Amino acid sequence: MILGFLVCVLAILAGTYALMKGRNGFGIAAIIGGLASLTTAFIYGKSEQKKDLERRRQAITEAARHATNR
Repeated sequence: MILGFLVCVLAILAGTYALMKGRNGFGIAAIIGGLASLTTAFIYGKSEQKKDLERRRQAITEAARHATNR
């Protein structure tokens, strides 16, 4: 995870450097690519976190229901 973050930061820095050197197409593409990958990872992680929380909630509910039926 840390390595992925570092790669994204390096892509953004390389894009910024390319923009400063006049390579506009490459610079913008590198910055957008780095930001897009970070955004995608964040959204995917939040989605998985919600799914896991719902699975745990259902398991607790089932366990409580099973315990009261004894």
